[in-house]
Amino acid sequence: MSTFFISPSKPPNLDESMEYRIDPAEYAARMRQRWPDSKLLEVKSGGYILHWELIQGGRLGLSGGLQSNRLVVSFGSSPRTDAIDFAHWHRGFVPAGIILYLFDANLELVVELTPGMDMQSLASSI
Repeated sequence: MSTFFISPSKPPNLDESMEYRIDPAEYAARMRQRWPDSKLLEVKSGGYILHWELIQGGRLGLSGGLQSNRLVVSFGSSPRTDAIDFAHWHRGFVPAGIILYLFDANLELVVELTPGMDMQSLASSI
């Protein structure tokens, strides 16, 4: 399973001074629309405020969470197509004026998620 992060700051630095923050209630509602059979839990510990297990085609496709800073999401996925699907969805959720970066834990992969990026372009980037 691969672990990924999406952040509005280019890693390894995180600029927490930006005004934009993900609204956890709105994020959860939109996730429920996209993945209706999934589990979403509000949490108050461990550095996260929202945790999810997304069901894709009747199986667990991806698990992840919204970090307590409300800027960064992290998720694990196998197969990689589920990560691509989620990253594409997340890019569509965050306003186009906010730059986003998808990266792995070792920073071997750092990809700018541009507004309007299609699934094929995203797949070829990772």
